Amino acid sequence: MHRIALAVAALLTAGSGSARAPPPYPGCEVDGRVASCLEDSGNSYDMLRCYKPALAELEADLDARLARFRADNRDTRPSLVEKVDVSQRAWLAARDADCGAVSAAWAGGSGQRGAIIECLYVHTLARSRWVWRWYEDWGDAAAGCPERE
Repeated sequence: MHRIALAVAALLTAGSGSARAPPPYPGCEVDGRVASCLEDSGNSYDMLRCYKPALAELEADLDARLARFRADNRDTRPSLVEKVDVSQRAWLAARDADCGAVSAAWAGGSGQRGAIIECLYVHTLARSRWVWRWYEDWGDAAAGCPERE
């Protein structure tokens, strides 16, 4: 456990004070616009400028995917829809708790806001891929990454 805490602390302090490339999600590239934007950035305010619109798009995409899933399955598989809704609420709580911990780690630092939005983006990217893979593509591991609609 102590090694994990040290690794997290090292990750959180690496490159502090300047924007850094977002961590990749296994098997999916981060939105090219975000990566390109971050290459030209120099501080946490630039991170907000880069991540904020991409996060809004990702959240809207995730909401649309879940709404489609609910509509497609509400009448034929209501218990599945209920379980997915429970899963989504649990994911939101876990994401918010995790990003709250990131916020606390950066408390008082100039990188706090950038670290929070990066955390939200990475979690939402991972959830969007999960929802796409399991609720739309039913676990087809060869399917690759979701395309934006």
